[in-house]
Amino acid sequence: MDLREGVIVPVTKKPRLQKARKPLVINLFTQSCCNTQSAALWSYPGDVSSGYTTLEYWQNLAKKAEAAKFNAIFIADVLGPYDVYQGPGNYSFVAKAGTQFPGIDPSIPIAAMAAVTKSVGFGITFSTISEHPYLLARKLATLDQMTGGRVGWNIVSSYLNSAAKNLLNGEELPDKLSRYEKTDEYVQVVVELLLSSFREDALKADVKTKTFIDPELVRPIDFEGEWYKVPGPSYTSPSPQGIPVLFEAGTSPAGIELAAKWSEVTFSNGPTPPFLRHKSDKLKETASKRYQRDKDSLKVLVLVMVIVAETEEGAWEKYNRWADAADPIAALAMLGGWMNTDFSKYDDDFDLLQSENVKDREVVKHFCVDILDKGPVTKAVLGRHVSVKGSSDLVIGSVDQVVQKLIDYVEIGGADGFNFSAPVNPAGYDDLIDLVIPRLREEGLAWNDYPVPGGTLRENLTGVKGAKYLPKGHPANPYIWTKDLSRSEFEHKLSELDSNNTRCEEPAGVEMVISGDDCRSQGEHNTFNKWTAIREENTTVGMEINDEELEKSHKKQRLQRARSPLVLNFFTQSCCNSQPAALWSYPGDVSSGYTTLEYWQNLAKKAEAAKINAIFIADVLGPYDIYNGPNNYSYVAKAGTQFPGIDPSIPIAAMAAVTKSVGFGITFSTISEHPYLLARKLATLDQMTGGRVGWNIVSSYLHSASRNLLNGVPLPNKLGRYEKTDEYVSVVAELLLSSFREDALKADVKTKTFIDPELVRPIDFEGEWYKVPGPAYTSPSPQGIPVLFEAGTSKGGVELASKWSEVAFSTGPTPALLRVKTDRIRECAFNRYGRDPESVKVLVFVMVIVAETEEKAWEKFNRYADAADPEAALAMVGGWTTSDLSGYDDDFDLLQTDNPVHRGIVKHFCPVIADKGPITKKDLGRHVSVKGTTDLIIGSVDQVVQTLVDYVEIGGADGFNFAPAVNPDSYDDLIDYVLPKLREKGLLWEDYPVPGGTFRENLKGVQGASHLSKDHPAHGYRWTEDLSRKEFESNFAEYKKELREKQGDAYDQSANNGDNAK
Repeated sequence: MDLREGVIVPVTKKPRLQKARKPLVINLFTQSCCNTQSAALWSYPGDVSSGYTTLEYWQNLAKKAEAAKFNAIFIADVLGPYDVYQGPGNYSFVAKAGTQFPGIDPSIPIAAMAAVTKSVGFGITFSTISEHPYLLARKLATLDQMTGGRVGWNIVSSYLNSAAKNLLNGEELPDKLSRYEKTDEYVQVVVELLLSSFREDALKADVKTKTFIDPELVRPIDFEGEWYKVPGPSYTSPSPQGIPVLFEAGTSPAGIELAAKWSEVTFSNGPTPPFLRHKSDKLKETASKRYQRDKDSLKVLVLVMVIVAETEEGAWEKYNRWADAADPIAALAMLGGWMNTDFSKYDDDFDLLQSENVKDREVVKHFCVDILDKGPVTKAVLGRHVSVKGSSDLVIGSVDQVVQKLIDYVEIGGADGFNFSAPVNPAGYDDLIDLVIPRLREEGLAWNDYPVPGGTLRENLTGVKGAKYLPKGHPANPYIWTKDLSRSEFEHKLSELDSNNTRCEEPAGVEMVISGDDCRSQGEHNTFNKWTAIREENTTVGMEINDEELEKSHKKQRLQRARSPLVLNFFTQSCCNSQPAALWSYPGDVSSGYTTLEYWQNLAKKAEAAKINAIFIADVLGPYDIYNGPNNYSYVAKAGTQFPGIDPSIPIAAMAAVTKSVGFGITFSTISEHPYLLARKLATLDQMTGGRVGWNIVSSYLHSASRNLLNGVPLPNKLGRYEKTDEYVSVVAELLLSSFREDALKADVKTKTFIDPELVRPIDFEGEWYKVPGPAYTSPSPQGIPVLFEAGTSKGGVELASKWSEVAFSTGPTPALLRVKTDRIRECAFNRYGRDPESVKVLVFVMVIVAETEEKAWEKFNRYADAADPEAALAMVGGWTTSDLSGYDDDFDLLQTDNPVHRGIVKHFCPVIADKGPITKKDLGRHVSVKGTTDLIIGSVDQVVQTLVDYVEIGGADGFNFAPAVNPDSYDDLIDYVLPKLREKGLLWEDYPVPGGTFRENLKGVQGASHLSKDHPAHGYRWTEDLSRKEFESNFAEYKKELREKQGDAYDQSANNGDNAK
């Protein structure tokens, strides 16, 4: 019998399959948390699972898997705690046991794991209820690029209401069919973004023609479905596999339907070989009949836990030792989450096999198939058994017995391989590697080496060198824009594909059927709506200084400040060039390597050797498409100018692995992902780096991003964005600082207490935009919350920065003009929130071009400008300012335009050359093609250093974000010429104040200062160890009330000053 949605399905006896023996797919199964399947066995002697928040833990696991020649490390993930048992909302049992709660973001350690391996793959679980498909497509492509094509995506739709309530504004999960229908469309969007946006050979990186991407080989996908409206194109260039290997773990009828369409590898369990055969046959029959797929192209992997010893008796003794050390109640809580069944309602001595509830009875049979002949199954018996095996199929015995049982799964169950979980890490994996894998090799069921050493996951999965892409029979294969097709030919092919997928019949024997893209009526899938540009308010970046303030700026006096070390960051961006246009093509520039781990690790090592505070990574979520538009991204595509790009969070772990002190300031937009997810990501980054992370808070400004992320809805006006961002940051701060008391993590082996459940609480946040019950999914990180950056200098941006930011990021474009902005931020921080004005560090965004003489520095600038792309620069200006300057004649002096906004743009971007005569489009483009939005400082060493000093003493700056024109030459010039002079003037440290310390410690120069300053508004969110839960909640309620009163009508005032203009 088999449990299927509470329905009993008969399993007929199946003959042994006559299959030629060949190497199986063998994965190491783990999870993004302390224990994977077992309950509290992190406390077992020698277990290392409690180190899951460290890079060392994940890198050691990767090296172990590769040494044993595993195909991949499969990382499961959940998005909330199991809270059904004695619930609802009771996560105390799993918190205490550290059982799949708390956890981390599984994408973060991958780069560090890839850096110490060459062949092992990484199967990573990402839920379709978590982030938008446009963002996940970027993440998947980035992971595939950074690992050299060694990534798979385990597609799940999630099953926990504890996750849904945090991600869906308090709503519970939709029913399973609805989730699978939406998941089908979600996968379709990801497929089209990754396979149909760029032709396979679109990436040229041709230095001679300065062509990074051939713009003729990029296209919008113009996806319109029931749930998603995504014009595209993808923000990432094609990755080694095109799309990662597709896994799917569902074995319900709806899950089988989804897997039959999309998955290359299906993840299942039996709980015995005959049960598995029923599922594998159903899956392969559906794939063959419904999607005309080759049955053998779907690999079925079984989740098994092997407990092995020299004898069966010895194996059971080992099992019992582990069961004695585990937590049976936490296991029942896990089971409650998996099956949405609360077993706490039964008496302790009741035999659950006698339950009148059919579902409960079948759950017990399913999870205890190994011990059904040993007597009644009470809660204690069920909990004890599940506390070791979890949801895996338990294979226990001598080596011969274990190997034979695995062969039975292959020959009777139809399995193609296994996901091997372990109750104890590393002992369980070591037993498998030392005792079982060698015997599988003897049987011809495990390889001696990777078929394609250093190859992609798909190559090693198929065993065929060159087989990087989806096979021809896969439903997503026709979406690959192959190099033999022009754009028109490919789009004609897609239109035929859509017209052929007009109707689908319900397959026999499947109770629930996905009615996804293939079930839509002809044309419904591609009801294309062409976009027209939506212009935002005609203001430019950093231009919110009126004439009166401009006059005042000329009267600013030099500040009498004691000289102290400045905050110096390397500025870069999650793309090929950061600010310049096409200078990746300059001789010696390495920027085109931005999709490799080596690129990012080299940058981190260079920054740390120079004692730079941090690497500041800017990010945008769409291409600049206003110039000569609308929707014209051809200029930036060709120049490789901030398009395409990567997910900036992915390389951080690899950078942290080769450094000890340098920090990482990373840009995350508040329109991109839900604050519950970002809180998890930020905490994971902080944990993996040892507290060396900062968050640059932005609300985004590109309509090309919002069209993809907001289902075609344009960005809200600036005031609306800032108001929502303020609430967003509040949610993140409460999740990270108020969910757990700072000493909640105990990891006490004696009491088996991982998290003290009395020191975890829901945040129960309810605001205008977000309803997030919490708690955070991650345990407290070294800094509590990363260092907070904010880059806005508009009036609304100043309000946001004065409340939240520890570091404000600005431009001048002159020291005197900068002073107006720094004074405004600090006055608002003091007057409204009572903050020490000096606690807000203001960093200036500058580009330094330096040489022995000023003349040589200008010669260097002109060489750079000659090599750059001025039209791509004008396209960037269009994106930054929402102003299309393409309509002006080529020889028109833009300083003479009747449009005051356009005149202001020219003055803002060209202060260095504004007095040198007329400025045409070409002049503007040439100048911006090197400097971007930075304040440009050109001259001899003495001139450059004096200008930097002026920014400090006149402008009130506390440091600089240094952007390069050319990488690494510009960084090297800075290191060789400028930094030594700043040290001489007492403006730069000789070494980090706290080597190996947190970002905040080195920012403040004080060891132990890892947390927010006491005058920071979010300091009051901290649940410190001196407060009980009751005391904290009482204090916090009062504090939030006071904070709201302080903030008052801040954003309304900003609106009155023009920020809400449209």
